[in-house]
Amino acid sequence: MQNTTRFNEAFVEWNRSRTGPLPVFDVHADPSPGPGAPHFEILFQPFGTSGTPGHFISLTVAMVSPVSRGSVTLSSEDPFACIKLALKLVNAPAWNRYLGGPTIDLTAMSPAEPTAHIRVNSGLGYHIIGTASMSPRGAQYGVVDPDLSVKGIARLRVIDASVLPIVPGAHTQAATYVVAERGADMIKHKWT
Repeated sequence: MQNTTRFNEAFVEWNRSRTGPLPVFDVHADPSPGPGAPHFEILFQPFGTSGTPGHFISLTVAMVSPVSRGSVTLSSEDPFACIKLALKLVNAPAWNRYLGGPTIDLTAMSPAEPTAHIRVNSGLGYHIIGTASMSPRGAQYGVVDPDLSVKGIARLRVIDASVLPIVPGAHTQAATYVVAERGADMIKHKWT
């Protein structure tokens, strides 16, 4: 929270009654709807643009685990389904004390305006993977073998997120640490 007063109030509320905006997953059950859930996340971020003075959060909808390989798989024919879900979430009564409303009114826009707004305000998550994809030893596809050695080149390994053949169902940092730790172990084992 950017507002120190509001944070202090929330901290007192948490210490007094274990309620308020601070506890989230410590006292509430896992909110995920299970293995059939869409592969996206809603990020709450303490920044954004607004013409109104005050403290704001931005909701960013991000796909974290695309299931496609060269095509797009949609669970809805409505391209705005994810946005509608995000709006439904922030319009839940639990947010009434904290949110003033969106900075733009999508309902007042013409049918073409939301698409134009998304195109202007969309961006990459910069979780790039798979450019040197790992594949089974002996496979004709892929760049590296399971030991992270580049196929056809002696004494060269790739040890970064580029070896991940598919996007993990989360941010890539943790998976990259796993690849790095495993790669370091392989090199140590080879030379000791």
